[in-house]
Amino acid sequence: MSSTDLHIAVWGLRSALHRPYEVATIVAGAASVALVVMIFLMLRIGLSGVLNKAGAEEILIVLGNGATSEITSSLSTQEVDFIAAEARQAVQATIITSPEMFTNIRLTGADTAETLLAALRGVSAEATELRRQWRITNGRMFQPSRREVIVGNSLAGRHPWLGIDRTIALGEAEWRIVGHFDAGETVAESEVWGGALLLQDAFHRGDIYQSVRIGTTNVFDAMRIKNNLSGGSLRTTILIKNQREYYADQISELTGFIDLVAIPGIVMLVAATSLETLKSMHTMMEARKREMAIMRAIGFPVGGIAMGVFIQGILANLFGGAIAVVFALVFFGDFQASLLNHISFNDIVFSLSVEPIHIAAAFFGILITAVLGGAPPAIAAARRSIAMSLREQ
Repeated sequence: MSSTDLHIAVWGLRSALHRPYEVATIVAGAASVALVVMIFLMLRIGLSGVLNKAGAEEILIVLGNGATSEITSSLSTQEVDFIAAEARQAVQATIITSPEMFTNIRLTGADTAETLLAALRGVSAEATELRRQWRITNGRMFQPSRREVIVGNSLAGRHPWLGIDRTIALGEAEWRIVGHFDAGETVAESEVWGGALLLQDAFHRGDIYQSVRIGTTNVFDAMRIKNNLSGGSLRTTILIKNQREYYADQISELTGFIDLVAIPGIVMLVAATSLETLKSMHTMMEARKREMAIMRAIGFPVGGIAMGVFIQGILANLFGGAIAVVFALVFFGDFQASLLNHISFNDIVFSLSVEPIHIAAAFFGILITAVLGGAPPAIAAARRSIAMSLREQ
């Protein structure tokens, strides 16, 4: 950089300090863009990362009645037995089957007025064998012959009245909470589990289940079972997916909604911030037009002056981006987030963390606002007539 360019840059920075409102407006707009872009990417990438932990490809989920989710599925005991028999016939290896009841309920504590919508799952002993890393973290497992339930850590952590030895109303009776569990899947930790037979009776479900999980030792056996069941003679239409596919469909609904809302919002925010940057830069240039005219008159290059104006906008935007990055690192460095599946009322729990790709995308968005908002005033400053600038007050 030549001494002339350095002089212009120093002049520009000193002049900007005399316009704190305009500079603050540019910095705040850039920080907003950067923060929104980073949060959007953290949500999208965080949800995608859930798939690496939410289920396994060697475990199948069978839904009945042509349903695409457990909440609308139904399978009778005879159909469950048929599915289990067909699955065992398809492979020679040992498999595990777990018929499960599932419904949405309104939970009410016996000693509190608070209520909440939650997912209730009736299971057998085999259910825990089909959840990777499943474990009781507090208390004990429920006894299927008693009105006892266990609550997922995510749900229990947000509602203290779901603690050990508390009672909740399910159906027409009170049930005792005897344990908290970690499902290791991030999806099931907002559920309440109890014995399937007692819960079917409590909610007058008869012998109806909502799904059957089939655990195999490898992906190839799972594919053989899936192909065998797909060509079976069940009277009802069934849907068979492995756990990862099933959870991916649930997550895709959430990510699709996020994209639908966030992407147009980000575009509008970038456009609005660019216009605000343009307005602020124009105001600063108007206040200094005589100074720039004098500089050009005594020999300073037009290109250098225009570049000095443009660099001011770039630096203000970069400063705003740096503030947003620091804010994100402080508040989202190790943050657990959850999104509610509006169909099943399951919480999808995932981690938010700031990665280099998030920062790079944020500064790319800032660069767009800096160019759109800073380039026109810089060009206008270079093209303005010296005589007219000196005459104007």
